[in-house]
Amino acid sequence: MNPLEKIFPVFHGVQSAQRLIEAARACYSIGYKTFIASRVLGAAAQQGVPELHRIAYKMQRNLLIVKDLPEVAELLSPKALYLAVPPQSGVAAEPLPLEEVKAATTQGEAIAIAFSGGEPGFSRRELELGKPVVVVNYPLDGLGLLIAAMFKVAVQLEASTL
Repeated sequence: MNPLEKIFPVFHGVQSAQRLIEAARACYSIGYKTFIASRVLGAAAQQGVPELHRIAYKMQRNLLIVKDLPEVAELLSPKALYLAVPPQSGVAAEPLPLEEVKAATTQGEAIAIAFSGGEPGFSRRELELGKPVVVVNYPLDGLGLLIAAMFKVAVQLEASTL
């Protein structure tokens, strides 16, 4: 089993249709089978969601649109819900435990990694829903953090399965 099939990237609180579309395209192109958009707002909801459906269909990928982060946990029942934060965020966060992610996905368990698509990032209440982690040590946030982090995870997991 490809470990990327059990890892679910989540883009949360995004308002820009273009950022939402680019996030999904990047995740699908890296090799993730499912993309989740949570609390999609404004133009992203009106223009981005229909385009996401078209992209997912054409790329033969899965798309899940949910109201908020608790629905991700409810629907997927993931082994872990990680909330990726930039290292400069000031949030107490540990590095993403890639060995735990690998072990869980090897056993067929779901792992969700959420990224904030809005400013100023995850709220205190949202941070309590999962485990804050730092995936990449670059001063990125939003779309940049999602792409860099999901690429790093894919490379690390695929390298460990060769």
